[in-house]
Amino acid sequence: MENEDTCQKTASKTPNEPREYPFPPKEPNKNTQNVDFLL
Repeated sequence: MENEDTCQKTASKTPNEPREYPFPPKEPNKNTQNVDFLL
């Protein structure tokens, strides 16, 4: 039964991933500006 709880926790984490997805793209954008600065 505890195993099922873990499975449900993983499924709950999946929907949370899309929310963090927009976060990483913002970092690369900042990195691009940093590259421009180096250029």
